[in-house]
Amino acid sequence: MPFTLTMPKLSPTMEEGTIAKWRKKEGDFVKVGEVVFEIATDKATVEHAVLDAGYLRKIIVKEGESAVVNQPVGIFTEKKDESIEGYKPEGAAPKEAAPAPAKKAQEPTISPAAPTAGLAQPAFTPEPPLKNYDFPPAAAPSHIPASPLAKKIAKEKGIDLSDWTLFWLL
Repeated sequence: MPFTLTMPKLSPTMEEGTIAKWRKKEGDFVKVGEVVFEIATDKATVEHAVLDAGYLRKIIVKEGESAVVNQPVGIFTEKKDESIEGYKPEGAAPKEAAPAPAKKAQEPTISPAAPTAGLAQPAFTPEPPLKNYDFPPAAAPSHIPASPLAKKIAKEKGIDLSDWTLFWLL
């Protein structure tokens, strides 16, 4: 069964990314965790590893082209000889560009749809903050960071330099 590889959202502010380099070519088998392409954003270039294994059957967004977050960039299949004819990639529609000259051949259109199948995307659920958490007291160091003169004055005044609560008062 074919499934869609979409442009991942690498940061909270990311809206689109550019395919800097495809590490795999059409027909290659990609293992789980293997880098399939590099994404250039306005802040960094990041490698993207796949979460599901499969065969890269079609590259939709070529190197140097941009794609919005969740826009289809490639089509994968579970089996090497599986047909992708008639498969419509799922994901966000590409960003509107300047009108292009009319072409004789009809290009397939990508309609926006809620991603239901395809590569598994990581889900992060926030943890609630800890309440009434007490940090354990810091252990006293074996070496007291004080000059010989400070140690002499502390001894004369009867001050214990190993008592770290003194330093919080200073």
